Amino acid sequence: MSKTKSKKPTSVIVPGEEVGHWHVYEDNQKTFRNWIVAYGAGFLAIILSKGNISTTISSNGFSTIAMIICFLLAIFIFAILSFLNMWAGWFKYVKSLAPEDDNEIFLFSMKVPLGDNSLLVRFFRWYYKQIGLDILFQVLSIILLLSGTILAFFVYK
Repeated sequence: MSKTKSKKPTSVIVPGEEVGHWHVYEDNQKTFRNWIVAYGAGFLAIILSKGNISTTISSNGFSTIAMIICFLLAIFIFAILSFLNMWAGWFKYVKSLAPEDDNEIFLFSMKVPLGDNSLLVRFFRWYYKQIGLDILFQVLSIILLLSGTILAFFVYK
């Protein structure tokens, strides 16, 4: 009988290694984000290419502008969400490499400390644990896309 060592999750996320259920969340988050952005940009592009935009805006006014704003805001919210998640993950990764060291990075030629008490590390450590913000941004984006879609039916009826 041979004994096999079970692979325990570590705090360091190494590409190619499984760490709990993180990869399931990460893959679903990427897929969801891509679908939302593709729908927001794609649907808006298709709708706006259906005719002369200046004629559509002049005949429907507020509805057309509100529809465009809904789609663009939804895409912008997901861009901000992706940006924050990317940097939160990066700071978590850097701190996991040498958590006891007072690391520093260079941002352009400016030295930025990555010690436990630095503002960036504290912010992204706090943000990394905030699932509620992800949910809030995602629900808000879906509401904006649904609103834009409903407005599109009124604009192009």
